[in-house]
Amino acid sequence: MRTQGPERPPSLKDFVHQKRPTNTAEYLAVFGFYREKHQGQPEIDEDAATDAFEASGCGRHCPDHLDQALRDAKNKYKYLRAGSKRGRFALTGKGRRLVLLHLPREDTESAHEQRVALGDLHPEVVRVAAKLFQSGHYSQAVFEAFKCLNNRVKQKSGLSSKDGRDLMAAAFKPANGPLRLNSGKTQSDNDEQDGYMLMFMGAMGGIRNPHAHENERTCDHSDAHQLLAFASVLHRKVDAARVKRSRSTRR
Repeated sequence: MRTQGPERPPSLKDFVHQKRPTNTAEYLAVFGFYREKHQGQPEIDEDAATDAFEASGCGRHCPDHLDQALRDAKNKYKYLRAGSKRGRFALTGKGRRLVLLHLPREDTESAHEQRVALGDLHPEVVRVAAKLFQSGHYSQAVFEAFKCLNNRVKQKSGLSSKDGRDLMAAAFKPANGPLRLNSGKTQSDNDEQDGYMLMFMGAMGGIRNPHAHENERTCDHSDAHQLLAFASVLHRKVDAARVKRSRSTRR
């Protein structure tokens, strides 16, 4: 009677497909786990990570600055820790738990569902942020959506010398701002104008500016999608805004 040998480990490609990581840090944790468990290699470095992205068929997800992504997986996400030499990293307990217990995530959207969700957003948001969002660069996706919003308000209002909060305050000022969201004939109209002015201002100070520093932010899939939806609301308000010309312009 033939005895059955040890079970053959899955290929890296199959293992990654099974775990379905959603961002770069999760990919690195999955690669580190696979190397440790199935290849007898307890550490990972930039070269090994590059090879793993290619071997798993996920080369398109490999970030341009992989060295920084490894540091982020260590410092921000705590999936990796410092290895035996500079530039080498080893999996942490948190990284192992992620791979063993939490991947694949139950709420992970399929590629089709993700495209549908993004398709509901404003076209400008999709144009500047979709690829970043789908590749797990969530903070950068949010930043690009609100940077685009800033540039569209600047262009439509003609206030090219202003930026950020100051731009929004001047563009949507209820008394004499160049961008009107309604007729301005009633107190309700002015309240709406004032409210959206404050939302545009807050979006610049509270969302765009912090997300300009991606390495200093932790923004997950859900947070990013909600912020992109909010950006879409504001982009549509820019679409609908009527340009109120000054008296000197009309003469």
